[in-house]
Amino acid sequence: MKSQIDLHIHSKYSDGEKSVDDLISLLKEKNISTFSITDHDNIDSVKYLSNKKLNNLKYISGVEISSYYKKYGIHILGYYIDGNTYKLEKLLNNINSKRKKRMKEILKKIKIRDNITISNDDMDLLMNSNNIGKKNLSKILIKNNIGTNYLEIRENYLKNLHCKTSYRANIKKVCKCIEDSSGIPVLAHPKEYELRYKIKIEDIIEELIKCGIKGIEVYHSIHTDKDIIRYLNVANKYNLLISGGSDYHGNNGTELGILTKKDYEIAYNTFNVVKK
Repeated sequence: MKSQIDLHIHSKYSDGEKSVDDLISLLKEKNISTFSITDHDNIDSVKYLSNKKLNNLKYISGVEISSYYKKYGIHILGYYIDGNTYKLEKLLNNINSKRKKRMKEILKKIKIRDNITISNDDMDLLMNSNNIGKKNLSKILIKNNIGTNYLEIRENYLKNLHCKTSYRANIKKVCKCIEDSSGIPVLAHPKEYELRYKIKIEDIIEELIKCGIKGIEVYHSIHTDKDIIRYLNVANKYNLLISGGSDYHGNNGTELGILTKKDYEIAYNTFNVVKK
């Protein structure tokens, strides 16, 4: 059962498989009335949609920014952002410059350790792609018959590389930049950090709030019922705005409008991050 709202979607402007226009067609097909495209570290979709007529669809401008808090990599969703803000553009340009530098480190390391090299054409394709990262590299390696899927490549070739360059921005800076761009900073998929770093969000949420987050993605396609109850309690306790999304990337993953692991519809009025 699809929810009528999905505030976490990725397009080809980052690591999604579909164009913005294809996503809009799919949203209409699935009767999803309110959406946000939150591409990683870029706002090309915001600019593209700024003058586009969407008829009955309600669009919320969005972005997902790579940040860090202490030793944790944290993604911050920015909703209602102004796509013409110089400060936000500067932050994202800096992140993407560091993405390129880090990718060059990764390529050097897998060449030395695993004797893996890519052609000059593939290098140009990689460096000129949106949201340069391990998923982009994985697609090139798969094309060259080095592994069959992203998970296999990540496990066999892209783990424990210990690169010196980090592309993530300080979480305080990210939240401030989103707010200065008329946006709302929201903590994305808390379950992911709990699994990756073996922590509980309850243990760090007060510090994240001090850093500037105003909301939490309570509903997400990897969240179980127990997770959702916990995150709702966190949101209510700290007066955080409630958001949710599928984290849709394309045909081989979660479907649009699927906002929980068990797949059931969430009432529209639950999402108080949406402005009336």
